[in-house]
Amino acid sequence: MHTTYPGDRRSASEIVELQLSEDGRIEAVGGQQQRPLWTFGSVTLTPATRGTVLSIGLTAAQQRAWAARLDRAAATVAASGVLPADTDWDGTLVVLIPASSTDFTAMTGGNGSDTAAITTCAAGTPRIVINPASFAQGSRWLQATLTHEAVHVATDSACGTGAAWVVEGMAESVAAASDAATAKANADLVRRYLRQQGVPTALPDQLASQADYALAQLAADQVRARLGAEASAAFFARGVAGDLSDADVADATRWYLAELNRRAG
Repeated sequence: MHTTYPGDRRSASEIVELQLSEDGRIEAVGGQQQRPLWTFGSVTLTPATRGTVLSIGLTAAQQRAWAARLDRAAATVAASGVLPADTDWDGTLVVLIPASSTDFTAMTGGNGSDTAAITTCAAGTPRIVINPASFAQGSRWLQATLTHEAVHVATDSACGTGAAWVVEGMAESVAAASDAATAKANADLVRRYLRQQGVPTALPDQLASQADYALAQLAADQVRARLGAEASAAFFARGVAGDLSDADVADATRWYLAELNRRAG
């Protein structure tokens, strides 16, 4: 199946294998590891000003709320200053919302019990998949999460293999800059990390915990503070593309460790 929804960067291509019963009914859906949303049931398309929400099982009010969140997230990222002037992102997003955390896992491969959202490139274009189990976290938290994921769409990072601390750090930096609660939570995580682990010796490269994401944000924040908007946007573009030079990494490491030592002092 080939689709291009308003908000897609490129045309999507999704292939599944259907296992049929003797009477012609679909018994199972196989094929690629990550299943498309449309294989789980009837999908509702909700247009937003800056893209499209596709969902299963949401009320009309929930559909409108997610369309509004999409618009706010896209606008926040567009105004954040982390994208280079020659970015090819048109400022739009596609958000997919399955009916259950089990379906979320089947769509993304992510852990449905502790992952709120993932930007996937399984179909060849970046699309944000929301875990409905995260709805209980509240609207403000969901907005910050969607903003984080929108950075991945804007940078096309889900379809590449860039430096993890850049990819996640800049996304968390934009989310924290737009939400005081996220900024405070991440600052608390960094303080706790420093008390328990001390100052690390290198940039975070294995992002396995919320503290790792908070540290990556701190590293990205230092790049933004030291270089300014234009130069830091170019730095981040190199990082997302996997093209950071040794000098880039050395500078970022020095700024990152200096700030951690300042906070630990």
